[in-house]
Amino acid sequence: MGVIDAEGQPLGLIPGLLRYAPWLAKEMVRACIDVAWRITRPSLPIQPTIIRVPANQQTVPGRVSFANSITLTPGTISLDVLEKEIEVHALTTESAADLKSGEMGKRVEHLESG
Repeated sequence: MGVIDAEGQPLGLIPGLLRYAPWLAKEMVRACIDVAWRITRPSLPIQPTIIRVPANQQTVPGRVSFANSITLTPGTISLDVLEKEIEVHALTTESAADLKSGEMGKRVEHLESG
């Protein structure tokens, strides 16, 4: 993410953020609806699980952004940020599968590269 100008503003990240933020907001709303649906319908299953998701971001801020994005998404929380993976608690197998698909990680990689 080394795109910081002399005044400390990461201007090179703005185009990536303009693409990433709406996608993340959509994912957060989708997950929020799913969690709310499961709360109001106790018959719907939850399968709490802990998984490790590859973190292929090249920088520490990139991995932290990925971990924060996971935590911002209802039904998942980052437990630990390691060198090449993130330990995550997921409320359902579906949310775990979404993370394992790697889409969020790839989007953060694109954000990181500008």
